[in-house]
Amino acid sequence: MSGQPSTQIISTSLALTGEQRARLDAHAAGTTEATLTVLWGSLMLTISDLHQAVHVAKAWAQAAQQAARLPLGAVPAHRHIDHRLTGTSTVVRLWGTPAVGITHQPHRVTPGRRVITEHVAISIGTITFQVHDQTAYRSALGILTRTATLAEAVFGP
Repeated sequence: MSGQPSTQIISTSLALTGEQRARLDAHAAGTTEATLTVLWGSLMLTISDLHQAVHVAKAWAQAAQQAARLPLGAVPAHRHIDHRLTGTSTVVRLWGTPAVGITHQPHRVTPGRRVITEHVAISIGTITFQVHDQTAYRSALGILTRTATLAEAVFGP
């Protein structure tokens, strides 16, 4: 043992297709313990201040040009995803200002013959959202814009 504390960094990736829905919950609004939770499919995202909520919404909005290249509706290859599945499998609490990355991934086949369908990868901290169509992009942007608006009431100016 070197005496150094161990760390783990876990990254998660979520494929988004079609209309996205989420539930927003505010906890201890107006206090120093205030949090805002976004329950989004299998993801539970906890935001701890107004700056984070605005930062995430603005980061998502920056992907508009890349998302405009995507198909309008759900990609047939992703229609097998069972949207009835419930339960949270990934919990992420944002701290500070998460790093953001946006890349357009064209359709391709890997040397191992794995098909990668066209998508826009939006990375926020340790979460990468693989957005496969414009409907998913627009509805997710709506979720994050509502989150930023609610954050103003939860955390104050």
